[in-house]
Amino acid sequence: MKTITPFSLLFSLVLLTSACGDDGVSMSECAADLDCDDGNVCNGAEACVLGTCGSAQNIADGTSCTLEGIMGTLVCNGGNCVEGFCGDGLTDAMASPPEACDDGNADGGDGCEMDCTFTCDDDAACDDGDLCNGGEMCDTAVTHACVPGMPVADMTPCGTDLVCNAGACIGAGCQNGVVDPGEQCDDGNATAGDGCEPDCSFTCGDDTDCSDGDACNGSETCDVASHTCSMGMVPDCDAMLSPDACNTASCDPTMGCTLTLMDGDGDGHAPEGLGDCGTDCNDMDDTVYKFAAELCDGIDNDCDDRTDEEAPNWYIDCDGDDYAESTSGSMSSCDSPAFSPSGCGPGLAATWTSRTPGRDTTDCNDSNNLVSPVGTWNWVSITGFSGRSSHDYNCDGTNEKRWTTTNVDTRAACSGLGVSCTGASGWAGSSAPSCGVGAAYSECQRSGRSCSRVALSALQQCR
Repeated sequence: MKTITPFSLLFSLVLLTSACGDDGVSMSECAADLDCDDGNVCNGAEACVLGTCGSAQNIADGTSCTLEGIMGTLVCNGGNCVEGFCGDGLTDAMASPPEACDDGNADGGDGCEMDCTFTCDDDAACDDGDLCNGGEMCDTAVTHACVPGMPVADMTPCGTDLVCNAGACIGAGCQNGVVDPGEQCDDGNATAGDGCEPDCSFTCGDDTDCSDGDACNGSETCDVASHTCSMGMVPDCDAMLSPDACNTASCDPTMGCTLTLMDGDGDGHAPEGLGDCGTDCNDMDDTVYKFAAELCDGIDNDCDDRTDEEAPNWYIDCDGDDYAESTSGSMSSCDSPAFSPSGCGPGLAATWTSRTPGRDTTDCNDSNNLVSPVGTWNWVSITGFSGRSSHDYNCDGTNEKRWTTTNVDTRAACSGLGVSCTGASGWAGSSAPSCGVGAAYSECQRSGRSCSRVALSALQQCR
């Protein structure tokens, strides 16, 4: 490779600034051509014309030249004899090593490299090893530069689980930009809502896929061509519902457009001050509105300008459990009657209740305060108290038996030591006895550290 040295530059400068020949005659005055020779072969042979030295024409750049006292490879360049170097734009075949080219720039891949060698001499030098972008070739005839190949067809295998796509070798699968088997789409990105989802399925196939469940956004639709969703139109609730002085129109995400009543106390009635649509004479009390039930509270509940004109009924509660057996003997008054009801048995509470007897509120035995629709009395083995309810403490019409297991083998083994004693327990017969009725019962019992089966005569407990 050629190199340029400081001495070469200095010597060239001397040549350029020299004004006289080696005979001491002025270059502008001459008697013969030799008087005009400046000693630089690169700027041509000077001639003497009519006693005056004329300028000569530079010889071709790259022509070999010599300078006295200078060793190495010299070439003409711009009319000067200088030491050649790679990058001077002159192809020097005499350089060591010889230059194949010299384009005077440091650009790679343009046919001539920075070291003044061709970019390529054959196709193999251009091969980048990438199947997908095609086979590269070398323009050996003109530029010695590599010519790109033609990309192969998409989906061409290029390695294990790899395929070609737009000239690049990429991994097979979702988001590789290629619609692989089992995928609806593949746009090569992970952006949701753009028509192709990150899981390579269409954003939508019909309008139902676009619905966000919010009725206040309108009805979203699907563009089946692009598989993208379009927003709906926000509903005009005022135009749809025509609210009045007592109602305002608004949108509920689930219900859509709705009318909201101006109701301060939440009793379902707007105040009378709003106009004819208002039916509440006191919008700060939820027991007060037109046609409300009149209560014994010293307030005009039904807005008819009268107070406590309707008193509640009181019913006989003999056993004092706040449940009455019937409506017989009831009385109407704002307060509980001050006297005891008649007809209750001796020793009973004999009081009143405002709870109206009805379904799930009737006392099935008003002589026992343990019996009522909410009774929860424990199991008992006696035949029960007098009256039609028997063992039915919760008034559901059923006497619940405590032990219902039958056909227990009286010879079945028991197991366990110490505090543990396990084994089948139940009635020896094929049916469970009635409430308060005795029968043979078999169970395992612990005695000391042993566990054994015993036979009992037990009464059926009920509630």
